[in-house]
Amino acid sequence: MIEKIIRLICDGGDVNEILAVTFTKKAASQMKEKLRKALVKAINAPNVSVERKKKLKTQLDEVGNADISTIHSFCAKLIRTHFYFADVDSAFRVINSDDAEGTAMQNAALDELLEEGYESQEPSFMRLLSVYWRKKSDTTFRKIILETYKELRNRADYRDYLQGASYAQADFDNVCNDLFQGLQEKCRYYQRFLQGETEYFEYMEKPAQLALSKELSTWLSGLINAQDYFSACAIEKPKFTANRTSKKDSDETKMHAARLGELKDKIVKIYDDELAETGTYQEELQAFLSAGEIAEALSGQILKFDEKYALLKKERAMLDYNDLEHVALSLLKKEEIAKNVRQKYRYVFVDEYQDVNPVQEEIICKISGENVCLVGDVKQSIY
Repeated sequence: MIEKIIRLICDGGDVNEILAVTFTKKAASQMKEKLRKALVKAINAPNVSVERKKKLKTQLDEVGNADISTIHSFCAKLIRTHFYFADVDSAFRVINSDDAEGTAMQNAALDELLEEGYESQEPSFMRLLSVYWRKKSDTTFRKIILETYKELRNRADYRDYLQGASYAQADFDNVCNDLFQGLQEKCRYYQRFLQGETEYFEYMEKPAQLALSKELSTWLSGLINAQDYFSACAIEKPKFTANRTSKKDSDETKMHAARLGELKDKIVKIYDDELAETGTYQEELQAFLSAGEIAEALSGQILKFDEKYALLKKERAMLDYNDLEHVALSLLKKEEIAKNVRQKYRYVFVDEYQDVNPVQEEIICKISGENVCLVGDVKQSIY
């Protein structure tokens, strides 16, 4: 990525028009140093015109203030610039929610939340205690709230997501429809492969393999054409013909038989891992509604915790790293601010893009114009 930035600057681009985002301050510092060295080298190159040398020197002077930084440094800068819109103290201090100070405030917010729950004995709170009370302690309950909250903060809409949680029978039916569609797609996928194997064994006159491939195809057709998800789940797994081969069979035939065996294993796995474990409609509906009660109660407690934790931070003029992302995103949802940022940065570079969380992704989308360079490796993704 830095090579692209160097090439851009040396070809006439302006450092002040570039926003380069990376994931560590060390990496950002190294990028600046590489850019500085490249510019010095370009200035001292032979046969450089006076005008070009002057332009490169100007760019070199700007490297120290270049917006090559972490995503959180960019967010903090944006918030300080527009603090009056963000409803935060312009002199706010950034903390890590996992360090001693951040942990202490979260524990204080959680203590207050639980004390209120114990005092009021609100039904939803007591329902949660009945589930998460372990060994005469609320440690598991506390852990669930903190871990769930931490995970949800990677969503741009985490508050709306918690407030909009719905677990009615209609929602259950929608889930079942989605499951059924997924099952049908999976079965059709395997049927396409089976068709080729069926044709091969029919041509080669291999009765055992032909019978097996037809049995598998028939069973898949039954699942696909079932009335609904629970009707599909009620279809029993048949006893399949053994996939036996002979020493006289050719290598090609053995290869097709092995492929058929792999298909059988994958198809049977659908039944063993999913269908066989599914109860009746009423059984699963009651389990869904019961889980929904817990989820809704937990959502309510997490929202209350969020409010208390946010208040403690505001009283101390502090923002944690997740706050930086969410506040910056709220500012960028104001079109005038987003437009100004896009006009300022003609070129946006993002390093380690595979590690961008959904909030950061939305921020990048808000500030990116036509010239965007995303560098990453999907195999190393953490999201």
